[in-house]
Amino acid sequence: MDGPYETKAEGGKQKLAFAPRSPEEMKGLEDLVKKAVGFDEGRNDQVTVSNVPFAAELAAVEEPGWISRILQGIKSYQKMLWNIVIIAIVFLLVIRRC
Repeated sequence: MDGPYETKAEGGKQKLAFAPRSPEEMKGLEDLVKKAVGFDEGRNDQVTVSNVPFAAELAAVEEPGWISRILQGIKSYQKMLWNIVIIAIVFLLVIRRC
C-alpha cells in the first residue's frame, strides 16, 4: 500500500519524499481489509498490509510556467468554448440570413 508523500526543498527544487503511515493507521487499514475479505482465524487466513512506496523515485515537482497555466485553463473550459463557437456559427450562418 502506498503512503503519503511530503514535499521537501532540495537544491532549489521541490521533491516528493515518501512518508510512512503511522502504526495506528496501518492497524486500522489491516482491520478494514480483514472485514472486507471475511477474515477467519479458524481457517488459518492471513492478511498482510505493507507500507511501501509505489515508485522508487519520483520526479521533481516544478511550478508550471505561464503557458502551461493558460493551456490548463483552456482545457478546463474546452466544452464551454466549443459551445460558444457553435452558437456563433449558427448565428452567423442561419439567423443572420433571415
